[in-house]
Amino acid sequence: MRKPSVRKKMGIPNQQRGLIDILTKSGSLNSYIWHDEQTQLAIIPAGELTQSPSNLLNSVRFASCLKILRSQYDYIIIDSPPSLLVSDALIIGQHADFNILITRSNNSKIGELSNTIELLAKHNVSTDGIILNQESLKHDKRYQYQYQKETALAS
Repeated sequence: MRKPSVRKKMGIPNQQRGLIDILTKSGSLNSYIWHDEQTQLAIIPAGELTQSPSNLLNSVRFASCLKILRSQYDYIIIDSPPSLLVSDALIIGQHADFNILITRSNNSKIGELSNTIELLAKHNVSTDGIILNQESLKHDKRYQYQYQKETALAS
């Protein structure tokens, strides 16, 4: 909702409405969902930009939207901006059943990561997992496997 990129990455047409439109306009929730034929994903892009995404996420309408989506889908994945920069993840996390913190390898400092986890905890948002993103495993011996040909001896 702040720096949306899903629409472009997924090839969703610009006229497709999104989450901000759901929270500020009327209409059927299903009309805002984009169904990607290739991936079989149902996607709600950000929609029109707004000056107050946090206010919209704090709304009863957002909670109602999630309740409806929970009844229609097995999994709902919500991408949010960095937790230390804006409060969006704190708000969304309180509605989530499971929260995964994603951090960039060789960019995030341990102190920042610890501060993020503490901040989430102070707002009753659990950290149920951490993903280390953009890690190069090319030269990491822990992830290199050598396969040997096994030969069976016939008797």
